[in-house]
Amino acid sequence: MSFPDFLNIYRFISRRPILVVTSTRRLKITGIKEQIRWHKIGWFAGMGIEGLIPALAPGGYAHDYTIELISPEGKSMSRSHLSQAPDGFGTSTTVRIGGMGLSPGMYVAKVSGGNQEDTMTINVPGISESLPEVKAPLIKTRLIKKIPSPRNKSLMFVKELRLEAVGDCILLTVRRKDDTEYSAVLKDPSIRELSITDSVIDKVAILIDTSSGFILDFADDYIREDIKDVSFFNDVITLAGSIASLDKYPEVIYLLKMGDTTELLHNRVVAQLLDFYNRLGCTITPKPIRRGNGRHHDFDVQDLKCEVKTLQPIGEIEIRELGGVRFTEQYQRRLINAITNDLADASEQVEGKGMTFIAPWSYKLNGILRQYFKEKLMMSPPPPTPELTVLVLEAKKALESLFISFPSKRALSILTSAISIIQTNGMTGHTFDLVKDGLPIRFRTASQPSEIWETDPK
Repeated sequence: MSFPDFLNIYRFISRRPILVVTSTRRLKITGIKEQIRWHKIGWFAGMGIEGLIPALAPGGYAHDYTIELISPEGKSMSRSHLSQAPDGFGTSTTVRIGGMGLSPGMYVAKVSGGNQEDTMTINVPGISESLPEVKAPLIKTRLIKKIPSPRNKSLMFVKELRLEAVGDCILLTVRRKDDTEYSAVLKDPSIRELSITDSVIDKVAILIDTSSGFILDFADDYIREDIKDVSFFNDVITLAGSIASLDKYPEVIYLLKMGDTTELLHNRVVAQLLDFYNRLGCTITPKPIRRGNGRHHDFDVQDLKCEVKTLQPIGEIEIRELGGVRFTEQYQRRLINAITNDLADASEQVEGKGMTFIAPWSYKLNGILRQYFKEKLMMSPPPPTPELTVLVLEAKKALESLFISFPSKRALSILTSAISIIQTNGMTGHTFDLVKDGLPIRFRTASQPSEIWETDPK
């Protein structure tokens, strides 16, 4: 393939997302879920609501949701704010409506929040009239994989990891020791745009199997190091998705077997790059033959040696008196040392002629560098180019990355200069994307069975 032909293919593919997983759910009332019942003091019922977006912490939602009950005469009888309730699985939440002293008639229920609203008319019959029975749907759960915390292993946060089918949905769930749960939605027939295939889910299952002795440690480290459950899900699913796309290279399956937490991000980036360059029609060698005892690189593209490095120091930041944020002095030193050492190691591994890819582990560092380099970021990695260093940053959309490249001889000076400018001027306008577009996350607290909260990030 000639280089002009390669560039034409590159320009075409680079405009296409690697894997698009988007989803928008409308806030809506799904009907009466618990029978209307009369008491001496009035009537009460349970109404289903779908599309509530939670904050990823107990006790609140991402928006201020309210439920209002309007009488047959058009008078507001009650208006209350919704707050998260604990536990239970389902696609909607059931909210109590009704009240003391209410009479029969045609009421209107209205739910609103996040610039959306929905209404439903409720026919409340007299006490003597018979009511149709309302049965709660039975949701079947089937475990696909389950990794409990071994008794001889002391983890700080994680209790178990599950890949499970819940009704028609498939979830990857981390259960914490306080029994709160975070779940990534891998399949949900009600989300048409969710395009994670069965092959990807199979690769997630293989990853859990092959790394079963360490996968709980990975999840625990992500939480302990303040990288969050959502980043753990993103790395696992992106790695599995890229491996599933490389089916003609069976040797890539080695990337699913890991023994150290840092390998998860490293292998995710390696798999993403191999997937991208393979779809470009490049010649790739996913697992180069190792000769001798010297330093080895990760993979080859167009006969160029490529090495991936991950920046391990976590992003410690502080607010400047003059506004904006910057890194702490201690973290600044650790970060520059890490970049210096990683670039030197990579240069040796690619023999000074190949490509180096460097990816931060910290979502804080990702967010600040993404803002600093915002005018130069690309949705796709550059064409294979000798003596090139590429910074790989998390995108705001799940399962995607952003890229910026520098000549390897100038990479260290460019990155250290960026850090110095951030320290001097501070950074504003950055975002820390704990919940990513296109990766639906379910969260539930732990207590009495009742509700599940689901988010479709926008």
